[in-house]
Amino acid sequence: MLTANLEIVIPVTIKLNMAFDLIDCLTKGSVMPKRVTVIDNSQEFQYLKSTPFDLKIYQDGISRHCHEVWNFARSLILPDVSYVMFLNDDILVNRFFVERVMHIYNRVPAAVVCGTLAEKIVYSFNNIGPPTITKMGKREGICFAINKNILDFIPPIPSELKRYYGDDWYWWWTRKMGLDWYKDLNNVVYHYGGATMKHPKFNHSKKAFFLQERAAYVKIINAIENGELHQHEYDAVCRVY
Repeated sequence: MLTANLEIVIPVTIKLNMAFDLIDCLTKGSVMPKRVTVIDNSQEFQYLKSTPFDLKIYQDGISRHCHEVWNFARSLILPDVSYVMFLNDDILVNRFFVERVMHIYNRVPAAVVCGTLAEKIVYSFNNIGPPTITKMGKREGICFAINKNILDFIPPIPSELKRYYGDDWYWWWTRKMGLDWYKDLNNVVYHYGGATMKHPKFNHSKKAFFLQERAAYVKIINAIENGELHQHEYDAVCRVY
């Protein structure tokens, strides 16, 4: 069985059944990751089936928001992997998902590679179309892989951005470096939840949180672009920038 030099990170909150389904998908893939790391906020996650890859479940009793997990995970990632993939815990990937991501990395100078969101009626685990690689004009954050050498040069996501705009943070930095994001239009992924403003489950409290984080993101990026970051708490960003 082929194994990619890739580590997958999955933050698990309360969507345990969905996370089980996601790992089931990964165990049946055409190419395996080197390791899957689950950072479990629920403290209840137990995957009792055997896996063809190393499965690490990290439980330390600390509850973290999604982007706090992304930041924290960077200290846990295997030092010798070439790529790091962040997956939401409420998605389903297809059988060829990891293989298609690596297919892109082997053919174009991609910094980040994303899956392609599909409606439930379109999503299929076993049957997907031929590779169709395209350069992306905007980011997508529920399932993406990033070159680890590039990730190491991107500052941690600011603490104000707990649930939203973490992928925008990575997008801004990679674009600042002159690097591109790609995806395979047929490498489909189904997202149970969805976190867009138009989604019917996106209630008023979530929308208020989203708008608050958008304002924080804009303020931070403006500070970087206007050379004002020395007045800001993100001295780590100053060092890289």
